[in-house]
Amino acid sequence: LALTGYAGYGAYAPTKWAVRGLAEVLRSELLPTGVTVHSVFPPNMDTPGFEIENKTKPAVAKAIEAGEPTHDPAIVAAAVLAGVERGRF
Repeated sequence: LALTGYAGYGAYAPTKWAVRGLAEVLRSELLPTGVTVHSVFPPNMDTPGFEIENKTKPAVAKAIEAGEPTHDPAIVAAAVLAGVERGRF
């Protein structure tokens, strides 16, 4: 949902698009220096912040996410690190 425009995500999606755009620019600019830039947008993390977010999330956004699992942050972090080590953007 971070990189698509859905009803109920008017504040969320544009900020993620901005972060992605900045990461792409930095990646291009820093490529000659050997510095790498990675961006990650994991969905529905099983965190206290996600619980708080769900208390005020618009009904249409809840409907879009219905049935989607939450993800363990430690498992996602391990997968992200593995991707970074393989050079995945």
